Amino acid sequence: VEVIQVMGASGLVMVPSAGDLTGPLAPDVARYYQGATRPAAERIEIFRLAWDLAVSSFAGRQVLYERYFSGDPWRLQMTRLAGYPRKDELKLRVAEFIERTREWDSRPGGGADGE
Repeated sequence: VEVIQVMGASGLVMVPSAGDLTGPLAPDVARYYQGATRPAAERIEIFRLAWDLAVSSFAGRQVLYERYFSGDPWRLQMTRLAGYPRKDELKLRVAEFIERTREWDSRPGGGADGE
């Protein structure tokens, strides 16, 4: 859903209705809503479908359901972190990298300021 929202961007905010394609603004809608490879009517159908999937009240409820389906995201992340088997090794590797960076920066000409 998030990908559709990002890709659709402002095109999802104001999608013309079917009536707009036959009403007094039809020539403008046909001109300004056409795509490089699709006429306005087809492009509007695609955006309507995307809106139903990613923006409608149903889509909003679906996003919340998916986000919280298996429980509180923060609690789940902490549980995964606590059960990750190699986290001590990874912490050590990060600390060693930082120490090497300090040693490099302490050398003459090794610091970020070029001293």
